[in-house]
Amino acid sequence: MKTQNYIDGEWRDAHDGRTFPSLNPTTGVELAQVARSGPADVDAAVAAARRALPEWKLTPPPLRANILFRFVEVAQDREDELARHISTEYGKTLEDAHGDAQEIIHVALYWMGEGRRLFAQMAPSEKRDKLGFSRREPLGVVVALTPSNFSITKATLKIFPAIITGNTVVHKPSHETPLIAAALQELFEEAGVPPGVVNTVLGYSEDIGDRLVEHPDVDMISYTGATDVGRSIAARAGQRLVPVSLELNTKNALIVNADADLQLALDWATKSAYATNGQRESAASRIILHEDISDEFTAAFLQRVQALKVGDPLDEQTDVGPLVSAEQVEAIDDYIRRAVAGGGRVLCGGEKPVTPELADGFFYSPTILTDVDPYSDVALEEVLGPATTLHRVADLDEAINIANAAPYILCMSIFSRNIETAMTTADKFESGVAWINCGTAGAEVGTPFQGNKAYGIGTTEWGQGALDTFTRWKTTYINYSNEHRFVFEDTRLR
Repeated sequence: MKTQNYIDGEWRDAHDGRTFPSLNPTTGVELAQVARSGPADVDAAVAAARRALPEWKLTPPPLRANILFRFVEVAQDREDELARHISTEYGKTLEDAHGDAQEIIHVALYWMGEGRRLFAQMAPSEKRDKLGFSRREPLGVVVALTPSNFSITKATLKIFPAIITGNTVVHKPSHETPLIAAALQELFEEAGVPPGVVNTVLGYSEDIGDRLVEHPDVDMISYTGATDVGRSIAARAGQRLVPVSLELNTKNALIVNADADLQLALDWATKSAYATNGQRESAASRIILHEDISDEFTAAFLQRVQALKVGDPLDEQTDVGPLVSAEQVEAIDDYIRRAVAGGGRVLCGGEKPVTPELADGFFYSPTILTDVDPYSDVALEEVLGPATTLHRVADLDEAINIANAAPYILCMSIFSRNIETAMTTADKFESGVAWINCGTAGAEVGTPFQGNKAYGIGTTEWGQGALDTFTRWKTTYINYSNEHRFVFEDTRLR
C-alpha cells in the first residue's frame, strides 16, 4: 500500500519527513507509517494544481471523459483489492466495502457521460446582428476535504465532477483512512490522469487544514464532515469570497406507521441502523413507532439486533465490524451514558464487547435505546456508530414533529401500505431525501443528494447540481455585422 503524498505526478514523503500511524481497527495494530504533511506540502500540491490548470481547462471535456473510462477499467480489475483495503483500514464488512468499490465505478460512468453533455446555452438576442451564448467554465483549484466513512465514494463524488468540468484538485482525506485514499490515487495514476490534475496530501487537519482553507491560490473548497468545522471553513472562505460546498452533520428518522408491512420495515430498519457499523450520514439513528405496532415491532427488532454478528470485517459472516477509531468508540459510549442519565433505557448493547478476540479492536455492541426524550440533545445529535433510539407515538402527526425536530436532516423514511398516507408524510418531511417503504439510505449518483436546515450550504455534489457547484457561467457575444451601433437597441413600445 502506498504511504506517501502524491504531488505533480510523483509519490513523495512529507517535506519534513514526518509520519503518523494508520491502525487496523479490528486489531488495533499499526498498518503503516504514513506521510504527515505540513504547510510546505500543501503549498507544493496547490502549486502543482495551479500549473496543471491551464492545459487541463483547454482539454476538450470528451477527452477528459476518456480518462474516466480508463479509470473504470482499472477500478473493475482492482475491486477485490480495493474492498480489502477498505475493510482492513476502516472496518467495513466486505459486503459494504464492495459496495463502495462498485459505487466509484458508477460515479465514474455517470461523469464520463457528462463529459459529452456539458452543453452551452443560447437565447434569442434583442441586439441586432449579435450572437450571444453561455458556457460553463471551471472555478480553478478545488480543495476536496473528505471523511473516513465513505472515503473513496465521497472523494470521487467531489473529484470526478471537478475534473470533468476542467478544475484541478488537491485532495486531503481523513487522517483515519490515508491508505485507502492513496489506493484511490493509484487508480487515478494508472488511468492516466495528467500530473497535477489530482493531488493527494495525507495528514492531520490540525497540521494542514488552515493552510488548505486559507491558501490564496485555492478557488473552491468542498468539505464533508462536522458542522462546527464547516462553519469555520465557510467563515474563512467568505473573507476571500471563495465558494464552498459543505455536507455536515445529520440526524435521520425512520417512521413505522400502524398500517406498515412490519416484516419489510424490520428488514430495512435493521439494515439502516447498523449497516457500515452505523457510521453512515444516512443511518436511521431514530426509529419512530406508532403505538399500535410499537410492542410487536420492538420485540422483533430486539431479536434481530441481538442476532447480529460482531467481528472481523473480512469474515463474510460478520454483520457489524469495528468503528474506525478508539475515539469513535468513546464518542458513542458517551452518547449512551448521557442517554441513560437522561432517563433512557438500554434494550441491548450499550457496551464494548467483552469477548477476547474483539478486545484489542475498536468494537461496540449493536445498541437499542428506548424511553429517550425525543427532544433531548442526545436524541438530536449525530453520533456515528451502531446505535438507534426507539420512540413511541400516538399518531403520525406526532411522529412527523419528532422527525422534523432535528437541527440538521438528510434522510427520512415512512413505512405505510397507504400510498396517500406515505406521500403526504414524505411531503411534510424537512429533509433533502425521502424514502417510502425503504430504509434511510443514500441516493444514486444522478440524483440530488442534499440535506436541510444546518446540514450544509452550497449546491449538491450529486447529479446535475454538481455542475453548478464546480463551475461558473461565461457569456460571450459576437457582433457579425460591419456596422457600429449601440449595444442596446431602442425597445420602446410607443
